[in-house]
Amino acid sequence: MFSHRVQNDLHTILLVVGMAILLGLIGYLLFGTIGLVILVLGGIFLISAGPRVAPKLVLRMYKAKPVEVEQDTQLFSIVEVLSERAGLQNVPQLYYIPSQMINAFATGTRNNALIGVTDGILRALNGNEITAVLAHEISHIKNNDIRVMGIADTIMRVTHIFSGIGQILLLLNLPLILVGKSSFSWLAIALLIFAPNITALMQLGLSRAREYDADVGAVDLTRDPHSLSTALQKIEKLHAGVLQRVLLPGRKLPEPSLLRTHPHTHERIERLEKMADELQQETRITSNDAWQAGFLPSSETKQPRWHVNGLWF
Repeated sequence: MFSHRVQNDLHTILLVVGMAILLGLIGYLLFGTIGLVILVLGGIFLISAGPRVAPKLVLRMYKAKPVEVEQDTQLFSIVEVLSERAGLQNVPQLYYIPSQMINAFATGTRNNALIGVTDGILRALNGNEITAVLAHEISHIKNNDIRVMGIADTIMRVTHIFSGIGQILLLLNLPLILVGKSSFSWLAIALLIFAPNITALMQLGLSRAREYDADVGAVDLTRDPHSLSTALQKIEKLHAGVLQRVLLPGRKLPEPSLLRTHPHTHERIERLEKMADELQQETRITSNDAWQAGFLPSSETKQPRWHVNGLWF
């Protein structure tokens, strides 16, 4: 637990310092010292405020609705038991998202967490698999991963906007050069355009370790690595199926920012299968295999679509 906390702190420092350097360089190249100071201070403000404000904005964008206890007592019972086993002070609030995306994510803070589950994942998985996925998200909450994940999500969202600004400046630069006017720095434009790629590189290694740790935490909570393994297999298969209805055949949908940079699914499944050999399944938290959330509407939900901030929903 201590090493995981240190890992999160180091990752947070890496992201904040890396973002400050990127913003400072862009600001200096475009507007000199004043631009450096303004962009760095503005970036620090966004990074500080983002994890508090972004969850509400994201849930509103998703048109998420809070799930009440009376709508599905079994689902709430599962979350309560998992939260108690994880030692959380407060049970996370559940939100239903009317989207066909196969997705679940945790956001907020450790003591005031929110878990969003899409219509797609609730329909695709059985009760034991939903339990395993919720245990994975609760493990993120227990480990306080959602703090650094919130910062990473804010940075990724901001850099997607920067990328759009960079493309606009690129188009403006060409006519300015032709008429002999002073143009914007080409290096600054390149940094703006590729800002999402630069910040993604800062997230790769530690994000992979964080997902492995959450898988281990989910197994500790449920004693059921098999259900998490089958859930991952279904999500991988069904996610690809949704992609083909949205993008050109053969293209892959970029992961939504709240899904983080996950390791390859087959690597996670291999680790879970090894755990299954070492555990006795009779102690697991179980749910009805045929269970499906009782509050799901019968009408068809929205197809996934892209937003200007880089988020698929």
